[in-house]
Amino acid sequence: MLRLNRIALVEFMRERELARRVLEKNAYCINPIYSLVSQAMARGLIRRDDVSYAAEKLIALIKSFFYFPMLLLGEYRQMEKPGTLIVADCVDVFLSHYRAD
Repeated sequence: MLRLNRIALVEFMRERELARRVLEKNAYCINPIYSLVSQAMARGLIRRDDVSYAAEKLIALIKSFFYFPMLLLGEYRQMEKPGTLIVADCVDVFLSHYRAD
């Protein structure tokens, strides 16, 4: 699977239209996060902003610990904290940035 991801990454750099289509489909994957962020903004639990932008930032925080090390290095980083605590920390960072005034 890792090799396939690396091949796909090279193809995305060569074929921009393919990359655009994949990014559009990726929106489906972040839909649950988008919904949570949207609902939290609507209820005033976090400050209002561009929902897509905010959801992407939250996903990027989490991916930086789990997805990219595997894609680039072929292995998970050894971390002192368990994954659930890392995700909780990412959410805390997100919430501190988007806290309601």
